[in-house]
Amino acid sequence: MEVHIKGFLGSVNHDWLVASLKERYPNAVSVHSFQALDEALRMAKDIQELSFIEVKCAIGARDDLGRPTTTPLDNKKNFMRFLNVEKSAGIQI
Repeated sequence: MEVHIKGFLGSVNHDWLVASLKERYPNAVSVHSFQALDEALRMAKDIQELSFIEVKCAIGARDDLGRPTTTPLDNKKNFMRFLNVEKSAGIQI
């Protein structure tokens, strides 16, 4: 499984699904809930093609939310390690 992690900085009015299809992503979906995200991730894993998943979330934060303690690069490395551990252990998401 090949995983691409890209950070996008853009406008709320930008249509990311249209942009992703123009960038030759064979699959693109937009989700608004944890349940929809789980389903989209399962779908992306099952079809084993490059997929674009737009996750829409609310603006704002909890009062007790602190600053990040890891860098974006650390997050990517941890995520890639997580995917490799699951794959080698034969765990199905």
